[in-house]
Order: sequence, then structure tokens, then C-alpha cells
Amino acid sequence: MKLKELRDSKILEQKAITDKAKTQHRDLTAEETAHFDALQREIDDLNTQIEAMEAENRGANEPTQTEDPAQAAQRAIAAERQRTAEITDLCRTFNMDPSAYIRSGASIDQVRKQVMDELAKQHAPVSTGVQVSRDENDKFIDAASDALLMSRSIPVDKPAAGADELRGATLRSIAAHTMRDVKGVEFMDAGSLFDEMVQRRDFANPVSVFPAILDATANKSYVQGYKTAATTYQLWATIGELSDFKESRSEYIPGSAAELELIPEGGEMTADTPKDYVRPKRHLETYGRRFAMSRQAFIDDDIGYITTLPMRYSKAAMETVNKKVYAALFANAKIAEDGKALFGKDHGNLLTGAKPTYDSINDMILAMGMQTDLDGKPINNKLRYLIYPVGFGADVYSVLHSTSINTEGNTQAANPLYEMGRQIVPIEEQALNTMAGTKAVPWFGVADPTCSKSVEVDFLRGRRRPTMVREFDNKTLSYQWYIFLDFGVSVLDYRGIVENAGVAISNPGRA
Repeated sequence: MKLKELRDSKILEQKAITDKAKTQHRDLTAEETAHFDALQREIDDLNTQIEAMEAENRGANEPTQTEDPAQAAQRAIAAERQRTAEITDLCRTFNMDPSAYIRSGASIDQVRKQVMDELAKQHAPVSTGVQVSRDENDKFIDAASDALLMSRSIPVDKPAAGADELRGATLRSIAAHTMRDVKGVEFMDAGSLFDEMVQRRDFANPVSVFPAILDATANKSYVQGYKTAATTYQLWATIGELSDFKESRSEYIPGSAAELELIPEGGEMTADTPKDYVRPKRHLETYGRRFAMSRQAFIDDDIGYITTLPMRYSKAAMETVNKKVYAALFANAKIAEDGKALFGKDHGNLLTGAKPTYDSINDMILAMGMQTDLDGKPINNKLRYLIYPVGFGADVYSVLHSTSINTEGNTQAANPLYEMGRQIVPIEEQALNTMAGTKAVPWFGVADPTCSKSVEVDFLRGRRRPTMVREFDNKTLSYQWYIFLDFGVSVLDYRGIVENAGVAISNPGRA
């Protein structure tokens, strides 16, 4: 192996040592430190040998006085191309920008020395957020991100030390604090500061402090949005998971076991093999959005981009799931079992439109309780969840929480649903109003999932929170955030859900 190739291989070996420790968020071990230092001694020795050889070659290759100027120029061009190519390859290997070195006329050896200096810095103790003694950058990231959120009245549990003092800080002042090593940074305006970060490639550097502050702020905002999303599907739908995007073929609706038979003395037991039925296929889809904070937003100190947009899109992601679940009910599509609509007289789960009353809720209980399994045996379904639109809340409360009801003779009688109402969970969902528009708004009863399942929402590997990733787009000079969620909605069975076609509900404020 040539001396330069051997030296470069040892530099790469040093980088592998520091990268491993950095990835695992720890300091170098004593063994790794000794190995790193031994490699450095070998690199220094090789540099000495290389310099001696290059000096000897330069003496041997000195152009003679009779050399053609055109040949000398051609040789100089070839040497420059070689220098540019070597610097570019080396910088790309170590994620560095080669342009400044090429413009300055630096030699490949000078660039290699810069690479080794960077590795020496990484050889120092690795700062992580899990160490007992955290460095100042980690503390500042926590304080600044909490301060940005609190400046927009977003709740923060146990704000980091120093967050209150930073509440009035601008994006420019926070960025300037993270770039104290840049000469004159305190005098730069927001635009110049942003341009400096672009030139230094701070946006692409995973250890740069300012992008880390933006990430921490966006992540905290996104979690807040997930927590506050106004969804109800999770209260009654079955939550499942799939490991990939292929259609699932592994789920079944179990058939009934035969009743036990009387065994006469000396008699034999009859064999029984319950038949299982394939459920509708389940699969996942990906839903997502992209949003950005531009250079102009940074200059305008538009903190809302980083503090509120992640929260709003995180909420939107969860509300998308909610909408898809209720859209599946509104679609009343044909189900796999018999090719008939989910709700219908054939399935015994569609009731004539009415408001929630004692009679209409009792009809729902009766329709659900009379369902049978695929073998024609009773399921003993129990109404567990009552899902209704905005406008029916007072009716539901009156039926389930009144101790008496009016009879035909306008007399009072005990309300049988009063005690049963203790076992029924009322769920008000505005998505029903939105989807129905000016038409009749349906409402639904759902059985306890231990008796019958109706709708299942699957998430990729069980991840119910949306995923958010960031990158910097050099073409538009903007931070780009991508937020996406992998989920699927499947209607499993009609036996565990009943629809009342409802009546139209209008907004009295628009009358």
C-alpha cells in the first residue's frame, strides 16, 4: 500500500473510533483513547516520510531551462486538477465543504491536517444529554426551546433553568449566541447571520446548536399537539398494529364451539372442530404533509413557524385518523363477509331515523343484543358506547341520567335505562355533523369489544404518534419539516355496531 493511502486509511480508522462513541452518546473508553493516540503517532511518522519523498520528487522533477512553456502550463493544469480532485474526495469523506480550501489554494496536506484537527476535537469527551454533568450547549438548547414555546403561550411542564430569562429572545439573538466563535457575530443583522450559518453548513451539521434548538422546540410543540388532538375514535375502536404495508391475511373471526353433549354411561364424546372465518384484509397507508420556515421567516422573527406549526400539524395528523374512521361508517361500503352494505336490514343494524329518546336507544340495545354469530348462535352483545353528533347531547343525557320517564298517560314511571346508562359511555363527535352537512345526521351504538369488534385502526408497528423529520433545503433557503403517519382503517364486522339514520341538525345561529 502506498504511503498516502496507508496514512488516509489510518485517518479513517480514527474517524470510525470517534463516530462510534458519538453515535452511542459517550466518551472514548481508555482502550479507544490509546488506539486513537497510537494511530496519530503512526500518521505523524507517515507524514514525515511523505514530505521527504515529495521533496525528493520535486528536486527530480524541476523543469529544465529548455522546457516548453506550453508543456509547463499543461503540467500545472494537470496538477491543479489533481489537487482539486483529491481535496474534494477527502472533504466529502469527512462531510466537509471543499470549496473554501480549493479557492484558497490549500494543498492536500494542509487539508489533511485540518481533517486531523477536527478529529482531535472529536477526540475530546463527547457531550450527551444523558450524562450527569451536561455541558452548556445542552442546557442552552433546553432553555431556549422552552422559552420559545412559552413566548407563544404553549404550556411547558417544568421549564428548564434559564428559560424565563430567554422568553423575550429573538431567533437572531438565539442564533448569535450559538455562533460566538464567529468574529463580529454580535453586529450581524438577521439576514447576514442566516447566510453565515448557510456557509458554515450549520443546518446540515447534526451537532450544531441552533438547528438542535429548532428540533427541540418543534418536537415539544408536536407532542403538545398530539396530546390535545380532539379525537374520539380511540375510545371505542379496536387499536391494532401491522408490521409492514402488505395486506394482512393472519386474522380470523373465530367460530363457535359446539355445545357440550350429554355422555351416557360408557358412551364416547363426539368430536367437534370449530370453523374459523377470515376477516376482511387489513393494510396500511401513509398520510403526510410538509411545512417550512424560510429565510424570510427567520429575518422577520416569525417564531410561530417553529412553535405552533408542528403542534397544529401533529393535531391534524391525529384528526385525520379520526376523520377516516367516521368516514368509514358514513361510506357504508360493502363488507367482505357477504358483499352487503355494512348497515342494512339484512344485517339487522340499521334503525329508522330519530333523535336519541328512550325508545330509539332501547331499539338500539335490542337490535344489538339479538345479533348472532356466523353459526347462528347468540353473541349476547351489550351496548357500550353511544356515539352521537353535536345537538343530541341534551337528549342523550336526559335519557341516560333521568330516574323517571313520561308514559303515554303523561304520568311518571321509573326509567329502566337509568341504571343501564351507568354502563354506557356517551361520545359526542362533531365530525358526524360535518360529514352530514344539511342532511340527517346518523348516530351509532357500539358493542363492548369483548363481545364483538366493529372497526379496527392499525398503525405501523404500533406507532400512534406521527413521525416528524427536518432537513435544510438549499434551493429555497428554508427549513423543511416532514410529518407523516402510517395507519389503516378496517371494518371487521357488522354485528358490533348499529346505526340510527338520525335527523337533520341545523345551527340556530345561522337560522
